[in-house]
Amino acid sequence: MAKGHAASATQRYPFAGGMTDLLIRAVRIGVVVLAMSFTGCAENPPMPMELPPPQIHVLPVNEQLEGVWSATYPGGPLQVNIQDDPQLGDHNYVARLVDGSYGTIHPGAITFTAAPDSSIPNLVGGDQKCSLPGRMGLLHAPMSITVHDADHFTENLAHKGACPGFPIRFTRIVNP
Repeated sequence: MAKGHAASATQRYPFAGGMTDLLIRAVRIGVVVLAMSFTGCAENPPMPMELPPPQIHVLPVNEQLEGVWSATYPGGPLQVNIQDDPQLGDHNYVARLVDGSYGTIHPGAITFTAAPDSSIPNLVGGDQKCSLPGRMGLLHAPMSITVHDADHFTENLAHKGACPGFPIRFTRIVNP
């Protein structure tokens, strides 16, 4: 009868058994728990973050015209100082004659105003002031500047022959 009772207990509770079986099961469970705790708690070094490449912003050449230039205006070469227009802000150029004269335009007078083209990096558009013999006042002629490099550009009029001596070539003398 005791034998039957023990057999029925192991059939009802398969995890129960002899002391040796329980000890083996306990050791297996302990090994599994230890393995899980060591792998789960092990400190993993942080993954090295890849730094993005440095962002270098290079100004287009049509935004680098500030400075003193030598220009091939008639009667020249003449020096021209190109600066940002303080009233209009960044990269709206105003060019003033430094020496000599161009018709009735004398030192300190504005020779042209211009602004860089936002979609073509070597183009500047603006308004050239020129003096014509026998004319009172200045003529305003639409013009464009083609920038060849940081030290050279050429000014052309939209209407050829509107002012004498064009195209005008500029060569940088001094950076700002």
